[in-house]
Amino acid sequence: MTRGTCSCVRRSTLHCLVLATLTLGLTACTSPRTPTELPGITPPAPRGRTVAVDVCDLLPPAAASDIVGRQLQVVGRRVEPSRLETLRCDLGQRFAEPMVTVELTTDPVALAVFESAYGDAAGGDPQPLSRMHSTSVIRTEGDQQSIHSFVRGAVISVRTNLSLVRPIQ
Repeated sequence: MTRGTCSCVRRSTLHCLVLATLTLGLTACTSPRTPTELPGITPPAPRGRTVAVDVCDLLPPAAASDIVGRQLQVVGRRVEPSRLETLRCDLGQRFAEPMVTVELTTDPVALAVFESAYGDAAGGDPQPLSRMHSTSVIRTEGDQQSIHSFVRGAVISVRTNLSLVRPIQ
């Protein structure tokens, strides 16, 4: 990586992917739509003007390729309609076979909603990641490892297969 964003010799590949994603521009990207809330919990109000963000620009294929050590390209894009709309960009070497996936919520999210979706209440064995500049959780489920980060009311996730990258220590 350029500009000393991370040293992949000292840190795991997935951690470097997330640092690169956060460094490359998640700012004020939530939409002005009605927020998803838990009873009695309100997400942070957006400050400043809303900025359109292409989820595939958060971690460009060239940056992911440098970190993973394989040539990656965009192999899929999705909008996953659920209670909370999520944009998804799949990076890989073959169509519809993602090696790295980047996800971004489009609505403001309360920290308590993030914690209930990815923290202890979600089950499994989530591990807080204190070395990030935002509230972040590492989750390992089967052969998938992901980092979910809460950044200014948005949730950004980077997910990959453990057979492709070193696990986060």
